[in-house]
Parts: sequence; structure tokens; C-alpha cells
Amino acid sequence: AEELYGKAIELRRKLVADSPDAPEHNHSLAGGYTGLGSLLLDVGRHKESERLLSDAVALSEELTSEHPEVPDYRERLGRCCYDLGRLLHATGRHDEAEQSVRKAIKTTTQLAGDSPDVPGYNRAASWYLATCPCEDLRTPRKAVKLAKKAAESEPQAGESWKGLGLAQYRAGDFRESIEALNKSLELNCAEQAASMFFLATAHWKL
Repeated sequence: AEELYGKAIELRRKLVADSPDAPEHNHSLAGGYTGLGSLLLDVGRHKESERLLSDAVALSEELTSEHPEVPDYRERLGRCCYDLGRLLHATGRHDEAEQSVRKAIKTTTQLAGDSPDVPGYNRAASWYLATCPCEDLRTPRKAVKLAKKAAESEPQAGESWKGLGLAQYRAGDFRESIEALNKSLELNCAEQAASMFFLATAHWKL
């Protein structure tokens, strides 16, 4: 996966160099930085991850400033700020992590409010509110509300049910969480290990 990301990033850098005034190429490059940065974060390669995620944030901030009317640029900014916040928290820089996560939550919840019928925006905002590494910033009841919107809009999307189940777990609604997580597994959501972990823990807490 790392090799594929690397090749994709190099291609996107060439596109940016050839067409520096095309914002979609910078957006695509920021996506490559975010994807690889997140991957490296999850395997503990923090220095490389931080460089990539910081570059993604810088690109996305510029894009959202110049093109505030494009929702996908705002979504990307929320995602890379959130992942950078995870990294900063993991490396003990809690104040910086909180600042980055706050920006991710603010950006994405505003986006979900502006486009309430887009399931992906509700799902992302719910996920950040329920799972952010800075526990003081978690607002599980609001996360449940947003996750329900996503699941109702996309009843066949396992990811939406997984997000709802996790938000309900954080809110202490363990029976509802079990139902939603089982639904996510039935629909073959990605990263089923997370669903199974919270499903088992929800059963234990009853």
C-alpha cells in the first residue's frame, strides 16, 4: 500500500507542477498525503506521517480559503486535521492535538450542517465527535444524532451503521449499539475488527 501511495503522490505532484492553477490537482495531492500519512501513523512512523499530514493540512487550508464553496475541500481539511490531531496526541503534544482536533470537528460539523443530506459528511462528523483522542472534546449524544442521519440516508452502508454503533457505545446506549454493530457486520463494513471489538465490549457492559 505504501508503494502505491508513493507512486500516486508522485503522479499528482507532476499534475500540480504542470497545472498549478488547477485546484482539483492540489486537492488530489492532499488526499494522497492524508492517506499515506494516516497509514504511516497507524504503524508508528510518526515523523514521516507528520510531514505528510502537515503538508495535507497546508494544501487543504489554502484550498478552502480560496474556494469555500467547494464542500469536498472542507471535508478533506477536516480529515487531515483529525489525523494530524491523532498523531500529535500519540506523541504527547496534547495542546497541539486539541487545537487540530477542534478544527477538524468545527470544519466537519459545519459542513454536515450546510449539507445535511450528504451521509458522508454526517458520518465523518459523528466519527470525530465520538472517537477523537482528546476525550474532553467527545460529544457522543451529538455524534449519535449525526450518525443516525447517515444510517437513515444510507441503510445499506455498513460504515454508517458502524459509526452509529460506536457513537451509541460512547453514549452508553449499549443495546442500541449492539443492534447497529451487528447490522454493520451483516453489511460487510470495512475494518470489521473495530465493530467486533465494540460489539463484544457492549455485550460485556450490559
